[in-house]
Amino acid sequence: MKSTVIKYTVTVSVCLLIAVGVSFLRSLYWQTDAKSVMMALADTFSIPGLLVLFSGLLVACSNHGAFYMFSFAGKKFISLFKKVRSEEDKMTYYEYREMKSGKRRDYSYMLICGGAFLLAGIVFFFIYMSL
Repeated sequence: MKSTVIKYTVTVSVCLLIAVGVSFLRSLYWQTDAKSVMMALADTFSIPGLLVLFSGLLVACSNHGAFYMFSFAGKKFISLFKKVRSEEDKMTYYEYREMKSGKRRDYSYMLICGGAFLLAGIVFFFIYMSL
């Protein structure tokens, strides 16, 4: 429970930090027109939302083995230059995949926080379009 709260807190804090940076880049605090404020708010929430959401999707792809082949090929290439080979160097790809498949990371908090920020950005975008 405590670990989950920490994950969400850190992720939301990172999103808010990126959002503050984007808001300064978009000059949100110096805008006077309602339409330009809504567009700046849409950017302010959409950019960190997309960054965190796509990071979560990248972790999801990694969890499901999308990058195992690259990792295995890199380890095999490095083992070609070793004088003494260990048991890990003699593994087949199937054995390597079975060993790695047990190590999965949680990524749902990234998808939820990124999706929430992206949803807020989309709401501000629709408000911008209605003005």
